[in-house]
Amino acid sequence: MVQPRLTADSPLTTKQDAFARLLATGVSPAKAYLEAGYKDQGKNTHAAAYTLRIKPHIKARISYFRAMVAQKLDIRDEAIAAELAAIGFADIGELYDEHGDVLPIHELSPATRAAISEVTMTTTKDGKAQLRYKLADKVRAIEALAKLKGFMREHRGRVRVRLAIDKDGRAAAEIETDELGPRED
Repeated sequence: MVQPRLTADSPLTTKQDAFARLLATGVSPAKAYLEAGYKDQGKNTHAAAYTLRIKPHIKARISYFRAMVAQKLDIRDEAIAAELAAIGFADIGELYDEHGDVLPIHELSPATRAAISEVTMTTTKDGKAQLRYKLADKVRAIEALAKLKGFMREHRGRVRVRLAIDKDGRAAAEIETDELGPRED
């Protein structure tokens, strides 16, 4: 028996709709596959989730849900780009004053605060408070920004990103790929 060809307009089952909704919210494909009610395929769960994810009608539904989320949260490309740029091009020197002491968070610029992923307050042996900042992953932010701006496209192969920070705290990224062709998803 010949299966009907699926298109972006084909209806979805309840499980497919749940799978698309979960993927659109950032859940990994394998986890979305299981949470949507599909049976655990063991080592093949990831492959089964990928196969489901690339079907035209499911891809269309994922795009629809992502657009709904973006609209509801009023997320625009410019806002995403600004946040990623703040992380990717953060200057660690802006965390310190002229004496090399860590600045309190209220004295940091909004862009510098956006690049901070964690703040920790500890007490030294002599009883003084010590503030520590952890910056978000610069390489991932630069990669995401490059994809958003169209400098990178999804592909199959290896990607090597080298991040360099010069003596003035400016970041530069060099991206190399071993191209295996465009992805079909």
